[in-house]
Amino acid sequence: MDDSSSTGYLDRISALPDDLLHAILAFIGDAHAVTSTAVLSRRWRRVWTHAKNLAFTDCQEKYDAPGHFVGFVDWAFAQRGDDAGLESLMIRISRSIRTGSTSPQQVNGWLRYAGRRVVGFVDVQLWA
Repeated sequence: MDDSSSTGYLDRISALPDDLLHAILAFIGDAHAVTSTAVLSRRWRRVWTHAKNLAFTDCQEKYDAPGHFVGFVDWAFAQRGDDAGLESLMIRISRSIRTGSTSPQQVNGWLRYAGRRVVGFVDVQLWA
């Protein structure tokens, strides 16, 4: 059953062309917010996996459990698959106890991912 026919709701977001959806995602930038767009409509569930710009910053409250930030970055990269290229990727990692420690192996994996899929700008920062 189509949601729009049963509730009278018209899903106008799903009617937008892919190019416009990707332009909207480019303005968002923050990876957590970009992936959250999947709840907007059925059509958006996988649209974020083709976003051209992603920024991961672990100092945000949403990564309060140790290892959550690392797990989220790994999950986001896995969801994007091999075909989705990026124009820019930014990863900012804090060494705080709150977010847990990110291992050199994890960062190396992210850099390998960036080397294969980012055609433009890569910015990886570690601060205390």
